[in-house]
Amino acid sequence: MNYSENRKLNNLELRDLYNDSLNQLISLDGMHETIIAQLLSYAQQANMAAISFIDDLCKANPKTTFDYWSKTHNHYNESNSIIDWITSYEENTILPIPVESNERKPKKPAAGNSKDTLKEQITHEDRLTIANKIITKYKGIKGFRLRILYEALIELNLFQGGRTASQFHRCCQNDFGDVGSDTAMEKGRFERGQELKNGDYVKSPHDEIFDNVILFLKSIIDTK
Repeated sequence: MNYSENRKLNNLELRDLYNDSLNQLISLDGMHETIIAQLLSYAQQANMAAISFIDDLCKANPKTTFDYWSKTHNHYNESNSIIDWITSYEENTILPIPVESNERKPKKPAAGNSKDTLKEQITHEDRLTIANKIITKYKGIKGFRLRILYEALIELNLFQGGRTASQFHRCCQNDFGDVGSDTAMEKGRFERGQELKNGDYVKSPHDEIFDNVILFLKSIIDTK
């Protein structure tokens, strides 16, 4: 299959490209940027579907965490490996796709300000308890989901005013471990829904995840 041309792949071609990438049969060198963008979008959609499934598992099993299910959910780990692979390639730091995606080793937190933790930056009198619950619930997340968590904390005035998304990424890196590249914190990573001409709003999959995060945060704080 020739991936050097600027063209739109059909669903079958995208699936084959995705599987070949997982099996390390494909190189991004020489691949047209539009093909890479389509592969990234396909992986992100697979990742969203996996996250939605894991969220449902967490709801059905309240005593379990996202981190618990993500370790055994191949679709989540595989899609993350493709997203990381493409992101690192675009940053000119190519990483091999791990053969066993469930055995990916977390990166060591980058050295930084000791105050770059959620326990220090959350604005609530019970910030230690809230931070611990957030870390327990969302440890293991990365990519656009980090941006959504950031937006939810800002929405509820739980993150220090004036703080940047990059600092939030450092907090998560210090608290969660491997959270991937900080490019995930770009505003465009949170894909909003669409407002129709009649005024109706059609939610995106990201909006649904955002609403669930808001509900969780409200359940652990006193909103009065």
